[in-house]
Amino acid sequence: MNSLSFRAASLESSVIARLLIFAALILAETFVLSVRFDTANLARSYKLLMLMGHSGDLLKLAVTMAGVLVILGVYRFRSIHPLVQDSARHASWKFWLAVHLVCFCLFAVLTWFIFKYSWRAGIFINAAVLLWFAQAAATFISLLFAISPPGFWRRLVAQEKYFILAASVLGFMAWFLGREFVYYSAVLNEWTFAACYRVLDLFFAEPFVDLNRKSLGVSSFVVEIRPDCSGYEGIGLIIVFLGIYLWLYRDVLRMPHALLLFPLGVLAIWTLNVLRIVALIAIGAFVSEPVALGGFHSNAGWIAFVATGLGLIWLTHRSSFFSGTDRQPAKAVERNAHGDAATALLFPFVALLATILVTQAFVSEFDWFYPARVIVCALVLWAFRDQYRALLARVSLSAVGIGGVVFVIWIYLVPHSVEDDRTFALALFSTDSVLSTLWIAFRALGAIVTVPIIEELAFRGYVINKLAGQKSFDTFGRFTLLSFVLSSVLFGLLHGQWLAGTLAGMAFAGALYMRRQLPDAVVAHATTNALLTVYVLYTGHWSLW
Repeated sequence: MNSLSFRAASLESSVIARLLIFAALILAETFVLSVRFDTANLARSYKLLMLMGHSGDLLKLAVTMAGVLVILGVYRFRSIHPLVQDSARHASWKFWLAVHLVCFCLFAVLTWFIFKYSWRAGIFINAAVLLWFAQAAATFISLLFAISPPGFWRRLVAQEKYFILAASVLGFMAWFLGREFVYYSAVLNEWTFAACYRVLDLFFAEPFVDLNRKSLGVSSFVVEIRPDCSGYEGIGLIIVFLGIYLWLYRDVLRMPHALLLFPLGVLAIWTLNVLRIVALIAIGAFVSEPVALGGFHSNAGWIAFVATGLGLIWLTHRSSFFSGTDRQPAKAVERNAHGDAATALLFPFVALLATILVTQAFVSEFDWFYPARVIVCALVLWAFRDQYRALLARVSLSAVGIGGVVFVIWIYLVPHSVEDDRTFALALFSTDSVLSTLWIAFRALGAIVTVPIIEELAFRGYVINKLAGQKSFDTFGRFTLLSFVLSSVLFGLLHGQWLAGTLAGMAFAGALYMRRQLPDAVVAHATTNALLTVYVLYTGHWSLW
């Protein structure tokens, strides 16, 4: 790193440090005010005190708009970056911090005064409320000037005024919809309940219905359609998914045609949610109540979300109405050139997740369908075998050593449950010994072979390259702090035990970085899982599996 880039990195580090300091300060000040005062009590008061009583709503609006600005601002970072570097040279930030602390103390004292004397009517208290709003503005502005100099904010507004306006409108819409959520969720619940009853009435004679309790059923199996069953979670997920998808593929999608994907996605996910509830009732009544209330109830919603997302992606790429590759031929050709490599890295992981979701929907206690994962994953890996030949390389013994270290860390950090061990063993060995042995063989094969290959292709192959800014998948192992940390955290979250999983992800990434060979990460992962398999079989600590 040359001296110029080192100075730039240092400048950005100083900005980040200041932001962390001010974030802690904001949290502390908010805590002090929220614990001591509740402005909502003034909402039913008189004159200007009523406006002050709604300051909590104004604060939520400001936080929502700021959040949208920050999230969308990530995509404008290249244009904002020079301004951020300039703002690092902020010699007077300590002065403005002192001004802010003085303003905050005055604001807190004025708030206490208004709460103490708000019962008194007259011009005096109205003037105090006006002064309160002015002092709140001074406190906020002095905080902005402490974070970055006034010139930064002037240049930022002048340069990004249209982006700030658009993001603020989106933030207002998000805040407004959040306020109206309770009403609209109740309406959505009514629609969902009515639709489920209509579908049940088509297939079953005289289904049970209780309008007061919002209960539906067939035979002796009855479920309650609560507001959280109405499908709003799936609708929110599909909206977020489509927003990210449209942004990432904005150069090959036709606008505003592609915006129609939002109502299509909402309608599709809501319809599948209705069918999910009807299927749950049918399975509970005629197949198995434990399956209906267990695996199917937990996983059918995710299956619907994945099916909707994949269906919409397929639709956009198959329909010229949504995809306009002729508008950006150079970018489209470039994307197609790397599409096969990205598919080979990601598709096995998608197939694994899809198989887990489908099989778990029919699991009530013990996962006897695990061999299906191994078979499906092996077939997918075989289908892409030609793309993987370019990745073959002589494995370093250091990768084996890294896998051994991760095994020790995993055993140390992840506790096993004696009760879970006993429950697992009773379920596994309560059936025919041949079936139990066959299941163990598939479990070991999946842990040592298919899972390490698939997860490393996805995380150390695709995710880490994408986060590092690589435009192709010809080479692997370019280090950036963001890609290293974020890919490892995502890996840890996937494995439930987030701390042990994150450390394992970092270690496997380290195996990749040492020689920039993806097979080293695979071997490290496989070594860890092989040692863990031997440990589980030897000790009987089945809960670690």
